[in-house]
Amino acid sequence: MNEADHGTVLETANRLHSSVSRLFHRLRVTRADGGLSMAKLGVLSQLRREGVATATTVAGCLGIQPQSLTRLLADAENEGFIQRHQDPADKRRSLIEITPAGMRLLAEEARKRETRLAAAMIRALTPTEQELLRLAGSLMDRLADAIEPDGAGPGKTKGEKT
Repeated sequence: MNEADHGTVLETANRLHSSVSRLFHRLRVTRADGGLSMAKLGVLSQLRREGVATATTVAGCLGIQPQSLTRLLADAENEGFIQRHQDPADKRRSLIEITPAGMRLLAEEARKRETRLAAAMIRALTPTEQELLRLAGSLMDRLADAIEPDGAGPGKTKGEKT
């Protein structure tokens, strides 16, 4: 790839990151007051993806300290969104999992978010633009799967470090 092409790809990456961040921010700040906190939503979402996990695992995936989860987990457990039980392999640890009530809450939050996004798409985009976004969604999924950890830059293969 020549320098001009590389520059264009970097500009596209910058624009894509900026646009996705702005869309996520708008969806987040336009949520109704009194709903599920973003922190609790993050915990429940992570547990849905991971299945059963320890607090350390959840904290690591969310990029926070396990101690920061203590209050969130207690609240979520009291509200019936998660349950904790002793790890049979290590009695000192608790395993955490999302409950059916937590799954229903996540589904409701997703439905509200998708409804707001669909309404905005209908208001702001032509049918052709809506179709382009549908196609872009598939491309963005492929792109997300292709992102390598820091240290594997452009032109590097999987596992190759600089």
